[in-house]
Amino acid sequence: MGSSSGAALAPLIVVPIAVAFGWRAPFFVNAALGLCWVVVCYRWFRNHPGEMQQISQAEKEFIECNRRFVSHHTGFSWRVAFRQPMLWVLVGAYFCVQWANYFFVAWMPNYLQEGKHFSEQEMKMTTSWIFVFATLSAFLSGFFSDWLIRKKGVRLARRLIGAVSFSLMAVMVLISAESSNHLVVAVCLMSAHFFQSPNVINSFVSCVEMGGDRAGTVAGIMNFVGQTGAFLMSIFFGRIVDISGSFDAPQFLMVGVLLVGALLWMRIDVTKRINQ
Repeated sequence: MGSSSGAALAPLIVVPIAVAFGWRAPFFVNAALGLCWVVVCYRWFRNHPGEMQQISQAEKEFIECNRRFVSHHTGFSWRVAFRQPMLWVLVGAYFCVQWANYFFVAWMPNYLQEGKHFSEQEMKMTTSWIFVFATLSAFLSGFFSDWLIRKKGVRLARRLIGAVSFSLMAVMVLISAESSNHLVVAVCLMSAHFFQSPNVINSFVSCVEMGGDRAGTVAGIMNFVGQTGAFLMSIFFGRIVDISGSFDAPQFLMVGVLLVGALLWMRIDVTKRINQ
């Protein structure tokens, strides 16, 4: 929720500052906010809950007795981990979702204004509302995930959430690419990003279920590959627009990537631990 709510507020702050003081000004504002957060992290965050000064002894004992991991001092075999098919399928699916995610983060304002001819005000409000809906989605997806696991079991629930959310994103992106109606485009992109949040959450929860004591390592591998997809998307989007002369052309590629992600999720079995 925090990631999406920050993105929802950003256009309402960044765009007016850039218009009033120039495009460099928002960088100084963002830098100042980042430094404030560094202070908060340094003063408040700790490696383990038991290190917090405000924590009660009863809560500390409860956490220590019920934590998932056993020991961080065991060895880790990268060779064994990379031989696990489930790891490669998981990181492949996350590559696909981050490809789509960075369209919303990096290219969507340009897409709306230059590709769909939105006014600056329309672009700003659409961008903000897209992330508002993503915040709501992140909140609801946790409850839905728990309910679905109780009904269908963790293996099928994870597959359904991943595959269905990818498929619905693909449909919404395809409709938005084919439409010239501003309302239809805005609603479809809001819906697409609404279905993106459950996929990201589903991916990181799967790291815990598949990674066990090494959930952090598995999440790091997955996120590295995912950010590679984001990097490639940010380059390919502009190149495809230059070559084709159309802002919709890279959207058709994204639809294909999303459908690949849906197929990959149908192969993922989170009950199979990634052995170290």
